[in-house]
Amino acid sequence: MALSGVRIVRRLHGELREKVLASRRIVIVGVDDSTESMLRELMSHPRHDYRIVGLVSGDRSTLGLRIHNVPIVGCYDQLEEILGRTSPDETFIVASAVPEGRLRELIRRCHGSGRPVKLLPDLADILKGKEPSPHPELYPVDELLFREPVQFDLERLGQSLRGRRIMVTGAGGSIGSEICRQVAACRPAGLVMFEKHEASLFHIEREIRRLYPEVTADAFIGDVRDSSRIDEILEATRPELIFHAAAYKHVPMMERNPWEAVKTNALGTKILTEAADRFGVGTFVLISTDKAVEPTCVMGASKRMAELILQWIAPHSRTRFLTVRFGNVLDSSGSVIPLFREQIERGGPVTVTHARATRWFMTVPEAVQLILEAQTLGRGGEVFVLDMGKPVRILDLACSLIRQRGLRPGKDVPIEFTGLRPGERLFERLFNDHEMVWKTPHPRILMAAETNGNGHGQGRRAEEFRRLIRWIQAAAGEGPAPDLEELADRAERLYA
Repeated sequence: MALSGVRIVRRLHGELREKVLASRRIVIVGVDDSTESMLRELMSHPRHDYRIVGLVSGDRSTLGLRIHNVPIVGCYDQLEEILGRTSPDETFIVASAVPEGRLRELIRRCHGSGRPVKLLPDLADILKGKEPSPHPELYPVDELLFREPVQFDLERLGQSLRGRRIMVTGAGGSIGSEICRQVAACRPAGLVMFEKHEASLFHIEREIRRLYPEVTADAFIGDVRDSSRIDEILEATRPELIFHAAAYKHVPMMERNPWEAVKTNALGTKILTEAADRFGVGTFVLISTDKAVEPTCVMGASKRMAELILQWIAPHSRTRFLTVRFGNVLDSSGSVIPLFREQIERGGPVTVTHARATRWFMTVPEAVQLILEAQTLGRGGEVFVLDMGKPVRILDLACSLIRQRGLRPGKDVPIEFTGLRPGERLFERLFNDHEMVWKTPHPRILMAAETNGNGHGQGRRAEEFRRLIRWIQAAAGEGPAPDLEELADRAERLYA
């Protein structure tokens, strides 16, 4: 077993060696027996590519000591000064030597120096034959925001959900499953999880039952396009609050399957909103996207239709219908982050559509907390938008992910520009041309208000809806256009 451990250390050395040029300066953070063993193993190779220039310890009494002739040059609280003084090409962190409560902090500080960071595995694990694996703290997603994460009053949000019967559609997706987790933590009277994919529903149901056994949680298979199934579930569970996260979101895929996007994202939302109105649901929150703003893709057009459907029904219902609109969610299924990571692990190339393409990004917790916050703010019909700061170049995001792994963009990992795909554009927007930006009680949540009040909101929504239908029909051919035209006719009569 020990020989197996040595082989793994040597393989780790070999893998690292392949990705660097000659004689890279290294600082090692964390000093314990594993550090000594790994240092000895690395330095036992006469042709190794590393020059270990210093060790950083958590124990001040070790300052000035040497391990295999490598000096301990300082303590954790001197980390930035040490990295500036020694100018390493790379920083290694020994996980077993760092207190668990400080590991994330030290990783962040090393990343903040602009130098690549690697987390070395625990020697004890290696000697047990365990393969080294990436530590989740080594690649914190919120570092990729290029801004500080938005903070929410979680206690107040929890109080707004406690004791209520809550339904989540699309419960197995990235956003839907996180809504389920955060809602369950607030001790609702009941949690209804609705999802068409059985495997993802099985996983989130098992997780909720394990973590929150006191919560009454029910999992239902079904499709938002099936009105009888929706009625059956709402009749049985009587939710007070619905978070509608079920949707098709993949832009190129929906360009190839346009009417499926419309049937789920638009008509499915129509079915669900009408059922919520009939069954007296107190609040209904639609999860939308910045691609619904002046849409150039089928997915965005179908989500804009969903927004319009809520705005049509809101003035005529006792249900509060609210929309939450946000940009790309980091690390969600189908996002660029998992794709880039996979490409980096393969050695590249990392594929970026365009050097100037930008997107707004937020973390999954930010997205979900915005959704939960919105249900405390609106009176009905509002569209809420998270202030996500400045948009981020996708190229910068790719380069940051490459550097997080201790590699150099364009050198260790090539970057390839592939061109915009059908339905994509260089820049996204958060507000339509006819919308004004209003502040809300939360400093980082904005509201989209239509400039002409009833003038645009009442008289021209049907016109916009028909324009979207014609646009999709021109691109896709025949489909459920008559159902959509009937919906537009009915809305127009309501606002005549």
